This record gives sequence, C-alpha cells and structure tokens, in this order.
Amino acid sequence: MITKFLNYLSILKKLGLVQQLSIKDRLKKFYKRDKDLLKLLVVYTLFKPIFIIIAYLINPENIYSVIVKWDSLHFLRIATVGYANSEDYAFSYLYPFLIKVFSYLFYGNYVFSSIFISNLFGYLTIIVFYKNYGYKATFLLAFFPTFLLYSFVPYSDTVTLFFIALTLYLLKGRENNIKAMISYSLSILSSYTTAITLPAFFLKSTEGL
Repeated sequence: MITKFLNYLSILKKLGLVQQLSIKDRLKKFYKRDKDLLKLLVVYTLFKPIFIIIAYLINPENIYSVIVKWDSLHFLRIATVGYANSEDYAFSYLYPFLIKVFSYLFYGNYVFSSIFISNLFGYLTIIVFYKNYGYKATFLLAFFPTFLLYSFVPYSDTVTLFFIALTLYLLKGRENNIKAMISYSLSILSSYTTAITLPAFFLKSTEGL
C-alpha cells in the first residue's frame, strides 16, 4: 500500500499537482514569510523559565504551591471531581474539560496537563494575533506581564483569548461567519464574562448594511 501511495504521489508531482518542495525548502519558505513571528516565538519561549526561577525563589521547597493557587485550584478540582462546591459554578467548564482530556498525555497528571494547555494556547494566541494585527501589536501582547504569567500558570485566560482572536480572524471573511460563531461560543465556554462583548459583534455585523 505504501508503494502504491508513493507511486501515486510521484505521478501527481509529474503532473504538477503537488509542489516538489523538500522539507528544507518549506522551512526556508516559512522563515522568509514569517521570520518576525518565528523570532517573536523564540524570545517568548526564552522568557518562560523566568517564572520557574521566581517560583523557586519564593518557595524553593514547594514550587507547586506557588504556581498552583487561587483560580487554578478551582479549575483542577472541576477537572477532577466536577462541580462539587457551589463556588466552582463561577468557572466555565471548557478549560477543566481540556485539562481532563490532555491529562491522558501526562499519565493522569492534571497539573502538568493544565500547564501544558495554558502554554499551548499562549502560543496559538500569539500566532493568530500576529495574523490579525501584525508584529508590533503581537509583541505588546506577548510580553505584557499578565499575558506572560497567565500563559504559564494553570489559568483559562489564554484559551479565552485564543478563541476571541480566532473569532476576529474568521470574521474577516463573511463566508466564515458560522466558524466565527462557533469560535466565539467556545470563548464564552472558556470564560462566561466574554459574553459581555456580544453587542460588539452585532455592531460588526451591521457595518456593511
């Protein structure tokens, strides 16, 4: 089957239906097109260890207690046992759900899962924000202190920001309105307070009328 696939791929290349670009060529093409984004992501990554160092300086015996506290405890409890306490209902379910899903990658460790998700969506937010607003605006976002912090600790903010940024990106083309609605709905599922921005999208939809 693999041989047939390779033969089929070679036929497509000969017909010009598939670009004959090596991995090296693809990387060069990506770097030429998005080198500012790539540099931004590299510098952003280099800032990550700062929080581990700060946590260690605050409490060298228990870094966990510094990183996982306040809202993080609610998210982790919801992911583990559901809405067991009345105060947990103030927190949306999407982030705890993602923690539970991704925990399988970390052998059931919910803390590692939550930190992974916050960091992953931090990167995704930067990428989508860059596509929307360019280098300067994305630089201000990426290195804004609260964004740097919440894209590292177990908080849902980066998930919410990602879906808001994705919604705005999808709204650039009217044919993507349904996808934008789904993305916006997911931002609300990540943080209920996002719903207060709904009137702004109604204003957006009437601009072309």
